[in-house]
Amino acid sequence: MRMDFTDRGFGEKRSLPLLIFCAGGGRMGTRGAEAAKALGACIVVADPAPNCLARGRADVVLERTSDIDPKLEGKIQLVPADAVECLLELMEKSLPQLIVPATEGHFAARLAVAHLARRNVMAVPCAELLRKVAAALPPEVVLLADEKNAVLVTSYMPSGIMCQNDCAQPALCPVLGRRRERPLHQLMEERFSEEAGRSAVLITNDLGGVGVLQGDEVQCMLAQMDSMVKGDVFALATSCRCHSIANFLLIAGSLHFLGRACSPVDPNHHSEHMPF
Repeated sequence: MRMDFTDRGFGEKRSLPLLIFCAGGGRMGTRGAEAAKALGACIVVADPAPNCLARGRADVVLERTSDIDPKLEGKIQLVPADAVECLLELMEKSLPQLIVPATEGHFAARLAVAHLARRNVMAVPCAELLRKVAAALPPEVVLLADEKNAVLVTSYMPSGIMCQNDCAQPALCPVLGRRRERPLHQLMEERFSEEAGRSAVLITNDLGGVGVLQGDEVQCMLAQMDSMVKGDVFALATSCRCHSIANFLLIAGSLHFLGRACSPVDPNHHSEHMPF
């Protein structure tokens, strides 16, 4: 369900500051950081680009992830580092309550692949699982089924038509004038359950017009992968009510033994429709 975080109490005074991580310091990452700052949260933005937009809005520019102060309220801390590696390192000490996935491609899939690599495990694209899930979905919602990289993009909005800016995603689409029967993330969860077995659908909620993930749900997704062994498959999607991007992973074995024999999954395919 899409939720207003103020209604969940995130806008209230807390005994510990709300920690919000922004993956990417571009337009959307900066917008999320500024919305979080208005809540008095502790904000961490990770972006390796020296001239990213967030650098000009940051209160503190750090040298490394270990310098992050998770109790620094109402300040934007910028770390000039890869967002995936920065978040994985930060989560070992402090779990962000909210994560803004504002990099190109499917950030959750990049995070999952890097998490596995830290455990010497390689994930490769699983085209077979993609085909099974895509075939089980209504064809009109499938915008892209990239078998090479096992990336599936789905949407209630047809290709070539743009969504309304800052759309609250009501049941009646303000652009198409159509009523959707159920949120797309619910449809993806059902198909994953039927076809994939091990899976996770991370639901984006709204923070100041920017999509955010809940940190505990991301942590739970990564924890699922710790018990996976060679031959296991995993379906992972990030979805809101109207759009979704998914990667399908096959555990190929140990990185140590595989070396460069297999190509790791490429979760960086993305669509201009995707707010992730």
